[in-house]
Amino acid sequence: MKKIIKNQNGMTLVETLVSIAIFGIISILLVNIFIVAIKTQNRIINTQVVTEESNYVTEYMTSKIRMAIKDETGDCVGSVSNYSIGTNSIRFLSYDSNSATYKCREFFLEDNMIKEKISTDNTSFAFGLAVPLTSSSIITSNLSFFVIGNGNEYQTRITTLVSMTKDSSSIKLQTTVSKRELDL
Repeated sequence: MKKIIKNQNGMTLVETLVSIAIFGIISILLVNIFIVAIKTQNRIINTQVVTEESNYVTEYMTSKIRMAIKDETGDCVGSVSNYSIGTNSIRFLSYDSNSATYKCREFFLEDNMIKEKISTDNTSFAFGLAVPLTSSSIITSNLSFFVIGNGNEYQTRITTLVSMTKDSSSIKLQTTVSKRELDL
């Protein structure tokens, strides 16, 4: 029995300190890997949110812009034209399938959000409240519209530029749409 007790050596202080140091280094590495994985996941989620929201808003706006008609009276656009383009805004007359009438519609940038106003009739005097199309968690820094073609000799096309950001994820999107009905 004495031989068995004599052969059981314990760990020295140096061995204990070395094993604690190795365990600490491995723990720090694992925590850093976990933190990097969480930051990467957040960046991917933010990129996905910005992409989905920018796709939604451009699809929605282009579907409405495609249905624009020439404002023969100028009550919506301000002249006999298809569109009125302002700084970060577009106004036009389009068909509203819910009410089966033509209504004046405007898309614009305000408070870093893309918003829409729809009139109750075909004039710009009866606009309702602005409804946000983008969430407040996403910053829309640019909304620009460019008209190509004059609607008389050439088919009118509208190019839309949108820039959105959420945290460190950003997207710039450009789309061009032509009117569904020719005004030639």
